[in-house]
Amino acid sequence: MPIRDRIRSVRLSPLTIAILLVVAIGLSGLAFLAGFEVSQRDVFPARLIVELKTAVKKLVSGDVEVAVVERRRLETATLNLDLVKVRVPIDDPGAGGALTSVGPELLLMSRFGDLFLIRDDLPVRLDIELPDNGFEAYAALAEQEAGEFTHNPDSIRFNDVLFAPGDEAGALVVSYTEWHPDDACYTTTVAQLPVPPGTTAIDTVTATASDWQVVYRTSPCLPLKSMMRAIEGHMAGGRMAFAGDGRVYLGSGDYHWDGVYAPEALAQREDNDYGKVLLVDLRTGTASHVSRGQRNLQGVTLASDGRLWTTEHGPRGGDELNLVEQGGNYGWPLATLGTRYNRLPWPGADYGRHTAFRGPVYAWVPSIGVSNLLEVRGFDPSWDGDLLVASLRGQSLFRLRLVDDHVQFAEQIVIGERIRYVQEHTDGRLVLWTDSEHLVFLSRDDSTPTAAYIEQTIDAMALTPPRATQLREAVMACQECHSFDQAGADGAPTLASVHGRPIAATDFAFYSAALRAQRGDWDSKRLEAYLADPQAAVPGTSMPRPNLPEQTLTDLVELLEALSAAEKKAAAVAEQKDASQEASGRRGDDSEEL
Repeated sequence: MPIRDRIRSVRLSPLTIAILLVVAIGLSGLAFLAGFEVSQRDVFPARLIVELKTAVKKLVSGDVEVAVVERRRLETATLNLDLVKVRVPIDDPGAGGALTSVGPELLLMSRFGDLFLIRDDLPVRLDIELPDNGFEAYAALAEQEAGEFTHNPDSIRFNDVLFAPGDEAGALVVSYTEWHPDDACYTTTVAQLPVPPGTTAIDTVTATASDWQVVYRTSPCLPLKSMMRAIEGHMAGGRMAFAGDGRVYLGSGDYHWDGVYAPEALAQREDNDYGKVLLVDLRTGTASHVSRGQRNLQGVTLASDGRLWTTEHGPRGGDELNLVEQGGNYGWPLATLGTRYNRLPWPGADYGRHTAFRGPVYAWVPSIGVSNLLEVRGFDPSWDGDLLVASLRGQSLFRLRLVDDHVQFAEQIVIGERIRYVQEHTDGRLVLWTDSEHLVFLSRDDSTPTAAYIEQTIDAMALTPPRATQLREAVMACQECHSFDQAGADGAPTLASVHGRPIAATDFAFYSAALRAQRGDWDSKRLEAYLADPQAAVPGTSMPRPNLPEQTLTDLVELLEALSAAEKKAAAVAEQKDASQEASGRRGDDSEEL
């Protein structure tokens, strides 16, 4: 008789079943106590058990590592923007990385070569291994060697990624600092991965490090520096722009080989590829010099009119925007608007001047820590054609309007994080990658909920047509300086929730001393007195007199009271909802036994 048939033929008595149940319960209790003791005493499997429990709880609850961490409205000079911030689980977080668009798909590359497809605003790790950049070999050398060199293995990183379209499917192209252990030297290297013809989605592509084709390595291979750090990969530049016809522009930084932080300067010499813009042919593996005399090229973009723009880190001060022309010499290190980091003049350069060579079209003094740049195309008519420059130290975007090759204005748009990269995606959104491992999506916010609600509130006040018109005109006059949104404006405190708010209590930085000295809240009586005659109500305030008719003044205060009441009610409802969700989440956690 087969074994399984024998098992089926077994019949257990009630007494046997009862004994087996008692034994099973006893063993379960022992297992539970053993698990408890393991976790309490932190013996071998404790960490594994905790990590497994945490992972399963996240899987069950949907609390994955990637999450939207912030949503807010961002005001600019001409547009309101909807900002959505998403955290990306990077294995080795830190400064660096880049973005590129492959048709409708958005790709993110971390500084150490992780590739993510951003789908539905969330990252999916791709099965594409980047080429070997020698990081492991250099890290081993740095760990073993204790001599004249100061090592920083993290400077061996990937600098840029772009998609170069081709006749069939195109190729992914990366630039990176590469350590060559056999020769004990390093280069900036460009490699490409041809995308198979017929590929409809990038996440169907798989690749190992050996599948990449090295296209070009800068020359000569640089030796380790005994001055400062042995390899200063943060000075590699390495940004690229597709030039068409199978070629890319490469911004090749000088790696701090400038005669101050290294024994000699390379950017002015023509016998090397450093401190230059190169034009690299992906088909032939050859490169030519476009320009020289550049330091650390953090941004390279080819505008729609065919002109090439770069952003470049100065030393202490003097970050530059340059219009790059064939054969141009941009002066570094013989010309700079900055100084050494010890605030002494840069040796051999005009002090704070840039006269003997091609000067920048625009410079930021003090430095903003420029990163990459792009020309805005198809985002909004009020922005299209402008240059958008990312900044690290400034934690902002800068929108530059160009008129006759001059910057007419530079609008600073504060994001609040070090922006490593900005990409205009094919879906019409702007996407930022920050050094805090956040993706920030910016889209136009064409809605005006506050303005619509103001209109609704004025209608609900049932004023006569002349009074309603005068009140609307008063609101428009207020908006010349103030905002009615919670985000506020730069020039004056927000009027959102002003009725009942303590005086001078917002985060507005420029309240007058007279207003800061006031105590109490903005009630109706105080608002009417202040708006009727600000100087009489608070001597020394910077608020000009609105000169409103008495009835309009009364109506305006009534409007402010109604808006504030509605805002407080909405905030209370939202707070109650959050508390309810949090309590529900706690109950869910308490009920889980795993």
